[in-house]
Amino acid sequence: MIQGILHPQIQDGWPWKADVWSTVFNWLLRLDPKVENGRYELQSFNMFATIMEYDTIPRNLAKFESHQEFVDLHYTLAGQEEIDWHPVAGLTPAGPFEEDLQFWLNPTHGWGTLAQIPGRFAVFLTDDAHRPKVSSGSKSVKKVVVKIHRTHLLV
Repeated sequence: MIQGILHPQIQDGWPWKADVWSTVFNWLLRLDPKVENGRYELQSFNMFATIMEYDTIPRNLAKFESHQEFVDLHYTLAGQEEIDWHPVAGLTPAGPFEEDLQFWLNPTHGWGTLAQIPGRFAVFLTDDAHRPKVSSGSKSVKKVVVKIHRTHLLV
């Protein structure tokens, strides 16, 4: 898991393929926060963004999830939420793995919590479980989730 604040020089010094992060971060930097919800292709089906708005919920109602094929980058446009993070290792599946989505039973301890506010992003790799939508002083959040196929990150 990686967390940061978006700014024009953000991709400088990233350890992975610079063209992938340049594409994503430059697209996010140009994004109008009033953009319509929906799916936006950044690079065919291998890299796309979904803009969404939803109400946050209590932590005990939110679910941990992870993905095997795509890395998630969550970027907050408006409102705020907390996203909990936990390594996949040691978690118990809450059901079958379907369409690059695995839900996990909520652990009783051991997670970290990220405060997501406008301008902040978090990257969740394939071995990172994350629990979005957690209430944190805001009833709703507007955000972007960029899906980057894992092959884009192989060096």
